[in-house]
Amino acid sequence: MNTIRLSMPVAFFIENCLTSGLPLETIIDSIKQQQFSIFKDNVQDKDMDFNERYQVAEQLGEDWETAVKSGYELKWLHLNGLKKLLNFRFKKVADTDYLQDGFVISSLKLKQAEYEILSSMINSQWNVLDDTTEGTYKIELKFKNVM
Repeated sequence: MNTIRLSMPVAFFIENCLTSGLPLETIIDSIKQQQFSIFKDNVQDKDMDFNERYQVAEQLGEDWETAVKSGYELKWLHLNGLKKLLNFRFKKVADTDYLQDGFVISSLKLKQAEYEILSSMINSQWNVLDDTTEGTYKIELKFKNVM
């Protein structure tokens, strides 16, 4: 089966819904029914316009439901998007949980399962590598000096 690829707006919509801590089936059913009030007080980004993000997913024809169930890869991800993903999915914050120097994130502590999830989500554009300390990782762009 091919990996579902999502745009950043749809991926962050899904990630924000996942921060609610609700069961996956409840999340999926609520999104399908466009009943977003269930998320408002329980998500990390309470200001997100859920209706707008849902419409973007529909307009782009992105299979958000399969992404919720089986995971996904981001189509394109800039540095600030990567930092947002680290915060949504893994609750990692810059200067607290990792360091940033230019386009490199280092000293990122992840469990093995988190490493595998992150790598699969961002591997088309970013490398997740072992860092100098055991159990920490470094993330850097795959393509340098493209311009």
